[in-house]
This record gives sequence, C-alpha cells and structure tokens, in this order.
Amino acid sequence: MKRKILRSMLAVMTSICMLTACGNSSNPVQDTKSTDETKNDSMVQEEEKQTAEETDAVGTILSGDDQEAAGEDADSMSRNVVYRSDEFYLSIVLPEDWEYRILSEEDLEKEDNLYSCAIRFWQKDYPEDIFVLGYQAPFGMCGTGVTIDELKLENGITGWRYTEELDSSLWLTITLNHPENDVSGGTYLITASPSLKDWKVLEPAFEEILQTVWVGTKSGAEELLKEADDDLLKEDADVPSKETVLERRNACLQGMSEEDIARLTENIKVANLAMEYSFLYDRLFERMADPEDLYWNYVDQKGDIQIGYSLEQEAVDAWKKYSQNAEEITDMDSYWKAYQQYEEEHGQPVYTYNRFDADNFIALMEEMKGLLKNDMLTADLNQLIENTRQARETHDVTYIKEIYYLLHDMDYYLLRYAPDDVASFVQDKGRIAVYYGVLQVYG
Repeated sequence: MKRKILRSMLAVMTSICMLTACGNSSNPVQDTKSTDETKNDSMVQEEEKQTAEETDAVGTILSGDDQEAAGEDADSMSRNVVYRSDEFYLSIVLPEDWEYRILSEEDLEKEDNLYSCAIRFWQKDYPEDIFVLGYQAPFGMCGTGVTIDELKLENGITGWRYTEELDSSLWLTITLNHPENDVSGGTYLITASPSLKDWKVLEPAFEEILQTVWVGTKSGAEELLKEADDDLLKEDADVPSKETVLERRNACLQGMSEEDIARLTENIKVANLAMEYSFLYDRLFERMADPEDLYWNYVDQKGDIQIGYSLEQEAVDAWKKYSQNAEEITDMDSYWKAYQQYEEEHGQPVYTYNRFDADNFIALMEEMKGLLKNDMLTADLNQLIENTRQARETHDVTYIKEIYYLLHDMDYYLLRYAPDDVASFVQDKGRIAVYYGVLQVYG
C-alpha cells in the first residue's frame, strides 16, 4: 500500500493587499497595503528545540523502543519559534528547511520599522522571499485590484487575506485576530511579496506553516491545554521538588543497570513527546472524542493505516467559499463537523505507517516492567497498560488522556526532572510546568 504522510494542517490560503481607500485594518472592505535583522539576546525568544527523539516521534500516538516511529522523512522535523513580551505573543512552527530571525521592539525601533515586534522567516533556498509575522501599530492599506478572502485557521484564529499579482510578484497580507484578545491600535499580520515563480514553489509549505500561527497575549497551546487538563488534573497537586524527584527516582530504579535505566527513560520520553505533539498540534483529544475518528487506527492497527483525507487545491478553495456562508457553521465545533463531512465526500484517503498499536505498546510496557528490580514503579506501569487496553476496547478518549497524563508525569517528574533536563530546550515552559499528580510512586 502506498504510504502518504498526512499534512498536519489544512491549507487554507494565500494573500495581500491594496484597496481603493486607506484606513485602519478593522474593516477589510474599507482598508487594504503594508510594507515591510537582528537577534535580541536580552529577551526570551529562542526556537523551541526538539530532541532527535521528539522529531522522530512526531505524528504517532503510541511510540516506543526505537525511534523510527512516524517521522521518517527529514521534512517532518520542525521548530516552534516564539516571541513573547509583556504585551505581545507570536509563535509559528517552521519546517527544518526554513530559517528565521526574531526582532524585538528595541530591534525594530533601530530600523525605524512599522512593526512593534516580528518574526521574519524564509525558505533556505529562497532567502530573498521573506515572510514577516508581527504586530503593526498603526496599520493600514490602500490600492486597487485586491482580492479579499475571509480566513479561519484551525486553532480559532480568524482574519482576512489580501492578494494581488503585480507584474512578476505576489503582494500578500494576512491580518490575524485572536478570538479572545483585543489589542487596540494595531494589527497582528503576515506580509510578503515573493516573485510569482517562487510562490509556486513556496505556497504549499507556507499554507501549512500558516495553520501553526498563534498571536495574542497567551500561547494558544497553553489555553487549549488548560481546557483539556481541567477534567483530570488533580486538585492541589503539589509539584514535587528536585530533591523529591531524585530520591523517588533512585528508589524506583534501584538495582537496574545503566543500560536498562536509559532504555526505560528513553521509551517513556519518546511516548510522552509523541502524544504531547499530537495534543498540541493535531487536536488529539478533540479527534479521539469521536470513537469513530480515523485517529483510533493508531490504537487498533499496526502497519499502514488511514488517518484522514487530503484535498486537492480546487476542493480546498471550494470549501473556503462554502464555509464562509454556510448557515450550519456557527462555531468551531460545527465548523469541524462540516469540514470532516466535506473531507470524506471530496478527499482522498491519507495513510501513514504505525509501528505501535495498542497491543505493541502494551507488550513494550510489559517488557519495561520486567526491567524493574523492585515493585515501586510497577503499579504505575500496570495502570499505563490497563488504560491502553481499555482505550482499545472502548474507544473512550478518557483513557487516552490518562495515558498521556501518566506519561507526562513519569517523563517530566520522575525519570527526568523537567526544570533541569527539559527547560533549556524549550522556549515556552508552560507545558513542562504542568504536573498532574497521577503517579502512585508519590503516594
């Protein structure tokens, strides 16, 4: 069976600018053209680095022993680039073959730039075609001949796209609105002006990158995670101190060889990072709340599995036009329900290779349990195994959540200590600061 790798984000656009009048960006029918390198070492703004294990695990729900799992292509490797200040938040996930530069308010003041903050990004082979994600105050556009389309990203961000072909270039502007954040006096936006020839090459990757964008005062991932965490997060769960983690870790792993400890730690880490990635970027819990969703194939089947549908560009364009005026689409839930039905009717099946279904993951955890020299960690591994078994039997997303919470705590607050072992590799530390309090080794 020929394998296809699912594009993790729906391609929804292209864009920019020029209308018949000038003004601010609050009303795209009245407004419409903006214009667009240093790195600020004084502010928190590095890429969110992924370990080799994490990038190998991307795309799988249950991962394990060796790290071939899902992302076998180098193209699947990505980096989460974040800019955060007291007033602004920008984040975007870039493929490995894209580069970037973050510019703070201080940097842009030196350039006398219209942006207040920005992330500039470009494909390595097309360094002259620079895209800019940033906040601009004030913002306005003017011109004629602009095509305007409404924008709805999968994560809830909305906005407008403006495009116009001028000679051999595409002028592109995308305005972005956080659903619960109103920053007065300016606009979050993406701008670019690639050549039409280059745009034909860059457009597919840009469309996927666009779907990863988040703007506002808080990370969209943080908000979604908090909402998903509330139902199973233990009340008053105290985060264990470093001393407590080290003491309990030494007790749990006592008598094990260094090789076996490394193997156990690696397997739990890879499984945690795989589920965390799906949680953050693939709507894991939302999809698996439907017991018939194709994502359950990760649990039920090993080998080539269908995980979704892909749409040709013509079908994507038709969906965009339809969804803007569809009466049944009133919120994000109804949007996804309608889109799923549309995909099934107009899309082609997408397949990937799954190395670890529920049975294989259970077998791996049983093997890891056999490495232990005492019973301290046995109860938690047994719970992980039982939750996996129940997930397979019931297709109840509650068990998927419990699997993730166990893996998260076991990885970040037992086999590793996240503030020391993980924090230096991530920009946004909100995820690793979460502690669910589900491990029985802590009583």
